[in-house]
Amino acid sequence: MLLCLQIWPLLRERSFGKLEGMPVEDFIAQAETDGHSIFWDYTPEGGEDLEQVRLRAKKFFEVKTEHGQFFQAQCQCTEAAW
Repeated sequence: MLLCLQIWPLLRERSFGKLEGMPVEDFIAQAETDGHSIFWDYTPEGGEDLEQVRLRAKKFFEVKTEHGQFFQAQCQCTEAAW
């Protein structure tokens, strides 16, 4: 079976900057230390805020709409092992 994997940088997960990779408990504690009671609205230094993530996702859907649902640019194919 041949699988085709598309890599879309626009769909990467949210960047948490200097807190990237930190356990969620530590992230929440840092957000509270920095004066934020709602941790998902907290943007650490060097990280993306929710508006930046929203705009990136919006851009992805604009590109997908522009090129059609089955846009195959820069497709990387590999043999499936299962």
